[in-house]
Amino acid sequence: MAVGARAAAERQAMNGPELEQVGPSPLVAAAAGMGAWSLAALAAYALRAALPLPALYACLAWGSGLLAVVAGHRARAAIRSGRARSGGGGLARIGLWLGYPVVLAVLPLIGLVVFFVCCGVVG
Repeated sequence: MAVGARAAAERQAMNGPELEQVGPSPLVAAAAGMGAWSLAALAAYALRAALPLPALYACLAWGSGLLAVVAGHRARAAIRSGRARSGGGGLARIGLWLGYPVVLAVLPLIGLVVFFVCCGVVG
């Protein structure tokens, strides 16, 4: 009985303070980054397989990538300022690494749409 209680106390001491100090931003950043890539893959599959609404999936992927970037930067700022003393830096970095490519991939597409609209090819 004492061994089990001691192991539980060690787990609580090891995980408790870090989880309380970090806040939700790093986890939101990582989850949104993974969601962005999943939605981008779904959009590519929907486009190729002629499924409905591939543009909706692409827009949701971009929004999720933007959320990952914003949450990742907020978490990094909180860690740098000392509000979150331990943990979360890796998750925030993962969110940034996964979010930025999705967000930046849309910029050339927006440029092409503006180009075609301005040249009178579309619209």
